[in-house]
Amino acid sequence: AVSTAREQNPLTHLPGNRSIAQHIEGALSRTGPQTLVFFDFNNFKAFNDSYGFAAGDRALVMFADLLRKVQANASFIGHIGGDDFFVSPAQDEAASAKIIHGLCAKFASDAESLYSAVDRAAGGILAVDRFGHERFFPLLRVSASMLHLPAARAHLTLDMVNDQLAAGKKLAKASAKGIATVRLP
Repeated sequence: AVSTAREQNPLTHLPGNRSIAQHIEGALSRTGPQTLVFFDFNNFKAFNDSYGFAAGDRALVMFADLLRKVQANASFIGHIGGDDFFVSPAQDEAASAKIIHGLCAKFASDAESLYSAVDRAAGGILAVDRFGHERFFPLLRVSASMLHLPAARAHLTLDMVNDQLAAGKKLAKASAKGIATVRLP
């Protein structure tokens, strides 16, 4: 319990990487429906740079609070770090997908309150990108990479799961809904 407390994210008080890895390894050895989801904010750096760290922290805590509300339907929630989160509903594919779609939509709606009326009306902000160029960044949203574990999963490893979820993150960010479902061999 002490190591779990020490490992919690200081801002969100959610379990961190070690606990997430232990949960995934446990899920691989169990049977029954299980979905693993990586979440990553879109346009967070631009928002944080424009509105400041306090507003960025509010966005992170806002999302952590949304995760806590679905924890009754989820076996585990965690904070990977920065604007990356993890949730693992012990639900079938359809129920898990409904939870994840709901979380993404609710966060996009709630995050609008963090912007000025002018930026909300514009649908985003002008900010400097990583290359030093000013450009338009849409309002914050969260992308989700979803992996439904197959019934037969004894052959799977933590690395295989992490690789698939990371690949899904890129697909999710590029998709219109911000959600990608990835599969394991």
